[in-house]
Amino acid sequence: MVARGQQTFLLVFFLLGGALVGSILSEALARSLWIFARSAEAGLRPSTLNLLFLNVTFGFQLRLSLGTVLGMLLGLLLFRRL
Repeated sequence: MVARGQQTFLLVFFLLGGALVGSILSEALARSLWIFARSAEAGLRPSTLNLLFLNVTFGFQLRLSLGTVLGMLLGLLLFRRL
Protein backbone atom coordinates (compact mmCIF):
# COMPACT_ATOMS: atom_id res chain seq x y z
CA MET A 1 0.00 0.00 0.00
CA VAL A 2 1.27 3.47 -0.87
CA ALA A 3 1.15 6.23 1.75
CA ARG A 4 -1.19 9.17 1.14
CA GLY A 5 1.66 11.67 0.64
CA GLN A 6 3.26 9.39 -1.91
CA GLN A 7 -0.07 8.98 -3.71
CA THR A 8 -0.36 12.75 -4.11
CA PHE A 9 3.21 12.97 -5.40
CA LEU A 10 2.60 10.13 -7.87
CA LEU A 11 -0.64 11.71 -9.09
CA VAL A 12 1.08 15.05 -9.73
CA PHE A 13 3.97 13.23 -11.41
CA PHE A 14 1.67 11.27 -13.74
CA LEU A 15 -0.42 14.35 -14.58
CA LEU A 16 2.61 16.52 -15.35
CA GLY A 17 4.29 13.71 -17.29
CA GLY A 18 1.13 13.12 -19.29
CA ALA A 19 0.76 16.84 -19.97
CA LEU A 20 4.37 17.03 -21.17
CA VAL A 21 4.07 14.01 -23.46
CA GLY A 22 0.70 15.23 -24.74
CA SER A 23 2.09 18.69 -25.47
CA ILE A 24 5.03 17.25 -27.38
CA LEU A 25 2.74 15.02 -29.44
CA SER A 26 0.36 17.92 -30.00
CA GLU A 27 3.19 20.06 -31.37
CA ALA A 28 4.30 17.21 -33.63
CA LEU A 29 0.79 16.57 -34.97
CA ALA A 30 -0.21 20.24 -35.31
CA ARG A 31 1.00 20.48 -38.92
CA SER A 32 -0.96 17.49 -40.15
CA LEU A 33 -4.10 17.67 -37.96
CA TRP A 34 -5.55 21.15 -37.47
CA ILE A 35 -7.36 20.27 -34.25
CA PHE A 36 -4.04 19.78 -32.43
CA ALA A 37 -2.89 23.28 -33.48
CA ARG A 38 -5.57 24.99 -31.38
CA SER A 39 -4.83 25.89 -27.76
CA ALA A 40 -6.10 28.10 -24.97
CA GLU A 41 -3.80 30.23 -22.83
CA ALA A 42 -4.20 31.70 -19.37
CA GLY A 43 -1.79 33.13 -16.87
CA LEU A 44 -0.24 36.09 -15.11
CA ARG A 45 2.33 38.34 -16.69
CA PRO A 46 5.62 38.42 -14.78
CA SER A 47 5.72 41.03 -12.03
CA THR A 48 8.84 41.97 -10.10
CA LEU A 49 9.31 42.97 -6.49
CA ASN A 50 12.62 44.74 -5.87
CA LEU A 51 13.67 45.08 -2.22
CA LEU A 52 17.22 46.26 -2.99
CA PHE A 53 18.74 43.14 -1.43
CA LEU A 54 16.25 40.73 -2.99
CA ASN A 55 14.66 40.72 -6.43
CA VAL A 56 11.65 38.42 -6.80
CA THR A 57 9.80 37.78 -10.07
CA PHE A 58 6.54 35.85 -10.17
CA GLY A 59 4.43 34.84 -13.13
CA PHE A 60 3.11 31.81 -14.95
CA GLN A 61 1.42 30.85 -18.17
CA LEU A 62 -0.72 27.79 -18.84
CA ARG A 63 -1.32 26.61 -22.39
CA LEU A 64 -3.82 23.81 -22.86
CA SER A 65 -4.31 21.97 -26.11
CA LEU A 66 -6.13 18.80 -27.04
CA GLY A 67 -2.91 16.80 -26.79
CA THR A 68 -2.18 18.19 -23.33
CA VAL A 69 -5.63 17.26 -22.04
CA LEU A 70 -5.44 13.78 -23.60
CA GLY A 71 -2.00 13.27 -22.07
CA MET A 72 -3.26 14.28 -18.64
CA LEU A 73 -6.21 11.90 -18.96
CA LEU A 74 -3.80 9.12 -19.94
CA GLY A 75 -1.65 9.97 -16.90
CA LEU A 76 -4.72 9.82 -14.68
CA LEU A 77 -5.71 6.47 -16.18
CA LEU A 78 -2.20 5.08 -15.57
CA PHE A 79 -2.26 6.37 -12.00
CA ARG A 80 -5.62 4.72 -11.31
CA ARG A 81 -4.24 1.38 -12.54
CA LEU A 82 -1.51 1.40 -9.86
